[in-house]
Amino acid sequence: MLSIGIVSLTPGAGAKTLCANLANELATAASPTLAVDLTPENMLRLHFGMPLEDRRGLINQDPLEVFEYPSGVHYLPYGESLPHGESLQGASSQLDRGEPATGSQLTQVLERLPDDYTYCCINLGTQDLNHLDALQNSLDILLCVLEPAPLTYAYLYRALSRDLKNAPLSFSSVYFVFNKVAPNLTLNKDILNLLKAELNPRILAPMMVHHDQHVPEALATQQPVVDYAIASRAAGDFEALALWLKTVLK
Repeated sequence: MLSIGIVSLTPGAGAKTLCANLANELATAASPTLAVDLTPENMLRLHFGMPLEDRRGLINQDPLEVFEYPSGVHYLPYGESLPHGESLQGASSQLDRGEPATGSQLTQVLERLPDDYTYCCINLGTQDLNHLDALQNSLDILLCVLEPAPLTYAYLYRALSRDLKNAPLSFSSVYFVFNKVAPNLTLNKDILNLLKAELNPRILAPMMVHHDQHVPEALATQQPVVDYAIASRAAGDFEALALWLKTVLK
């Protein structure tokens, strides 16, 4: 099973959205795909129509119960704490801390997952840049979602000690993916061009996801974008990103 981790470096950049839509694009009869939510917010479920009141998931099920979305992608929610202080032992209880998974917890979770899938897309939520090395060691590839916004540039500038061109060279299996790209907005376009110029090109994914109102609309209807608006620009972007991933992971 090939593991694909997705993180946001700033809140709201879109790790959850990319995880759900990439998993949906990758899932076929020949390439069964599992989407996993490792964030305590437990909201990846909304992209697959799982009711909020359903408490089942990774932290409170042993053995694990995988859910199926009609398109064929399977998913495993984070879950919610069991009542009356009950908990499970091992990786599931370690995750129940209200914090994003660490590298060691990610390894333990991967060992618990069923292995009859070709791809596994894992929503890791918002992570500090310093945690990426530990996470990438447990994954086949790690996608870091960047939104072309002032906060993103300021964060990277400080985290990389002002050396955006050379600092990421240690990321052997990390790629940065631009999300919410809006070339018609001057500030968005300017920050995108600035980041593309200053980040090492080796770690930039060759395609990006454009801002598209169909994305929040699809979430409101609790389905991936391609199922809501197959002809939308975002649906085409996710398809292109999935095809690129298949090539990289061969």
